Amino acid sequence: DTRAAVREIDDMVASRAGQGANASTSETTEARLTREARQALRPIERAREAIEALEKDERALFATWDALVGLDLDSRAIRVALLRRTGQHERLDRGFDCVDDAWRTFEQMFWNTVRQSILGGQSSVAALVRCVRVVAEQEVLDAEYERDAADFVEEIDETTNRVLNLRPPEPKRWKTRVLEEMATAVEVRLSLITEGFSGLDDKESIENVLAALDESLVSLAEMYDYTIPAFPPEWRVFETVVAPTYHAGVCELLTRLSTSPNTSNGDMVTTVTWSFHYFTAIESLGLEIETSDEIDSGDDVSVEEGGVAWPPLPYPSGLSTLIDAYCERLRSTLAGWTENLSRAAISKPPKPDGDGKLWTPTDVEFFRLMTDQMRIA
Repeated sequence: DTRAAVREIDDMVASRAGQGANASTSETTEARLTREARQALRPIERAREAIEALEKDERALFATWDALVGLDLDSRAIRVALLRRTGQHERLDRGFDCVDDAWRTFEQMFWNTVRQSILGGQSSVAALVRCVRVVAEQEVLDAEYERDAADFVEEIDETTNRVLNLRPPEPKRWKTRVLEEMATAVEVRLSLITEGFSGLDDKESIENVLAALDESLVSLAEMYDYTIPAFPPEWRVFETVVAPTYHAGVCELLTRLSTSPNTSNGDMVTTVTWSFHYFTAIESLGLEIETSDEIDSGDDVSVEEGGVAWPPLPYPSGLSTLIDAYCERLRSTLAGWTENLSRAAISKPPKPDGDGKLWTPTDVEFFRLMTDQMRIA
C-alpha cells in the first residue's frame, strides 16, 4: 500500500547512505522505486473505478470525490518521500496524468449536475444536496490547505541546496463557484425577459413583460422553497446571492421601461401598480425593500431572521425614474391643456345656459381632464 511504498523508499535510501553508489545504480534504483510506488498506488485503476462508479450511479458523487481526494493525498505522500530521499519526483508526476484526467471528468460532471439541479426545482433537490455536501467538504479541505500554506516554510538541503518539501495544493474554492452558478441561474432567467422586451412598440408588450416577471417571481419562490434549503443556513445564499441578483435584474428592467420613448402613461401606471405586488412578494420571502431611494443617515431598517439582522434591498431606482417620468409628462400635458384652454376662452365668448347665465366650457373641460388624470394616477 502507500505507507509501505513510502517506508521502502526511506529504507532504501538509509541502506545506501555512505556506500558511494554510482550514478547509474542510483538512477536505476530511483526508477524502480518510482515504478513500485505507482504500482502500490494503482492510480489508473483507482481513478477509473471512481469515475465508472459515478457514471453508473449519480448517488456516488461524494464517494467519487472522496476517492479522488484520497488518491491525491496518497500520491502527495509518495512525491514528498521521493523528493526528500532522491531529490526528484517528476517520474511519478508523469505517471499521474490519469488522475488529472479523472479530476477533469469529475468536475465537468459535477458542475453540470449543479447547474441542472439549481434550475430543476423540487425534482432535483436530492442531487443538489449531494453537490452541496461535496462543496462543503471541499471547503473544509481548502481551509486545511490554507492553514498549511500560511505555515509553509521551505526545507533546504544544505548539501545540494534542494527544496525537500512541497507547497500545499491550491484551494479549489468551489463554494465561490457554486454561488456564482446560483447568481448566473437567476440572471439567465431574467435575461430571457429582458431579451423579449421590445421597447413597448406594441400595446400588449407591457402586459407580456409584467406577466413574465410574475412567472419569474413564482420561480423565485420555488427556489426559496426547494433550492435554498439544500445549502447550509450559515451561507445565507438567498439573502446574499439570489435575492440581490434578482432584485438588480428587476431594477434594470424598470429603468429600461422608464427610459423607453414608447412607454405610454398607461404603461407607466400599470408598471407602478405591479411594483407594489413585487414589494409584497419579496416581503413574503422574508426580505424587505427600502421605501424610497433617498439616502438615510440614520439606522438602516433590517429584517430579523434567526436572530441575525439583514439590511433591506435598495429601492428600485428605475421605479423612481418611472414615477418622475410620469409626473413630468403629466406636468407637460397639463401645461399644454391649460394654454390651449386659455386661448379658447379668450377667442370664444361665454355661452348662456338655459337660465340665461353665462358659463365657460373651457373651464369645465379643464376640470374634467384633471379628474380623468387623477383617476388614472
